[in-house]
Amino acid sequence: MSSNLFEEQVYEIDEIWDPEWFSQGDHERFATLGKLVPEDSETLLDVGCGNGLFLSSLANAREWKRICGCDRSKAALSHVTVENHRADIVNLPFYENEFEVVSCQEVIEHLPSVSFESALDELARVAEKAIVISVPYAEDIRSNQTECPSCFTRFHPDFHMQSFDEDAMNRLFASRGFRPVLVEKLAPFDVSRHFQFMKRFHTKTFQKFTICPVCGFNQNDELKDELTVRAENAQSERKELRPPLSERFKRLVIPSYKCYRWIAAVYRAQS
Repeated sequence: MSSNLFEEQVYEIDEIWDPEWFSQGDHERFATLGKLVPEDSETLLDVGCGNGLFLSSLANAREWKRICGCDRSKAALSHVTVENHRADIVNLPFYENEFEVVSCQEVIEHLPSVSFESALDELARVAEKAIVISVPYAEDIRSNQTECPSCFTRFHPDFHMQSFDEDAMNRLFASRGFRPVLVEKLAPFDVSRHFQFMKRFHTKTFQKFTICPVCGFNQNDELKDELTVRAENAQSERKELRPPLSERFKRLVIPSYKCYRWIAAVYRAQS
């Protein structure tokens, strides 16, 4: 398996798969990644498909002979409206080259070293023509760690274990018969010292949506309230076209530099 038992419990919480919990940025990422899927493809598998929002956007955009998703979370798959299978990324229940395109979004950063290479092998095995990958861009995993208030274990609240920049994306499938034809950074934003401080403070605070991977400590009694607030914030974000005046003022007076939320790559099978 590619995860521990406590992490799996997080992904079986049905509320986190509510489409209203996903932000405008997530929907924009889905739309951008959809444009990266080769237009000449007729079959696609999305590995780690979650609640199927990306699959739904693809299914609505054009005709497919077959479009399919797989995920290890039963709760997530209950929201998927196209063909779907419950499976782990290191053991995909499909034949070699069964799909022309395999996509995998915001998944491989969660994989420990013991299963990372096996997961990449599986993605390459079932893909005939192309692979589309997206991950957080150049994440500083160490500084983003939180600490369990019970056993004091430090870990990433979203269980991220890998970080990727342009070089890492270019090398990802080099030994697996696929070459990168596009590597693109997505969702640019300005990073200020104020943003860095607030993000670090927020991350180090033990979040209600996470579970300690060592002792299992969690705050599930408060989790639903947290998720309700997050869903409301996501709705507000989709309605708010401009940041509030105070935020715009901070951007003007505090020095910042440009960064990106995600990085995506398209790989083509070598002939």
